[in-house]
Amino acid sequence: ERSPELRYQSAAELADDLQRFVEKKPIHARPPSTMYQAKRLIARHPWPTALVASLALVVTGFSIWMSVLYARAAGERNRAVQAEIDATQRKSEAEREAKTSKAVADFLVHDLLASASPEVSRGQPVTVKEALANASSQIRSAFEDDPLVRASVLFTVGQVYQRLGLYEDAKSYLQDADSIRTALLGPVDPE
Repeated sequence: ERSPELRYQSAAELADDLQRFVEKKPIHARPPSTMYQAKRLIARHPWPTALVASLALVVTGFSIWMSVLYARAAGERNRAVQAEIDATQRKSEAEREAKTSKAVADFLVHDLLASASPEVSRGQPVTVKEALANASSQIRSAFEDDPLVRASVLFTVGQVYQRLGLYEDAKSYLQDADSIRTALLGPVDPE
């Protein structure tokens, strides 16, 4: 060093720094940076440093592995909850379909075909068109507590009219069924 203050003041100071260098301790001749001191510490204690580093690596690896397992478990739990929700929805839809089918069948048997019974027709022959006309007055007021069932009955009657070739009558029933389903289920529902 040019400046005398920054030089060793005696041979003893130089010997002391040389001894510190041999012992892998920080020397006084250079500014003690953190990195330099850490290197010297590691050089003095290689086995404990390796043990601490290995332990840190194991803890980090374990933490990562636990995070992965937790994420997998959370994903499986979410899938199980979604499957339960889907099963509940399918059950609800199946119950609704069963209720609708029963209501349509009951209407067809008790209301539509009842007009063709001998007691009602007094022995006169009744056409399908007449039976539909007799039952039609009841359809629009029936099933007020369940409009989707009413829509199914209207749709079924509309299909019967359509198969009989009575397209104007069919159109009225089919449009009413579509209006009800669109209002309740939305415009993109398959129903």
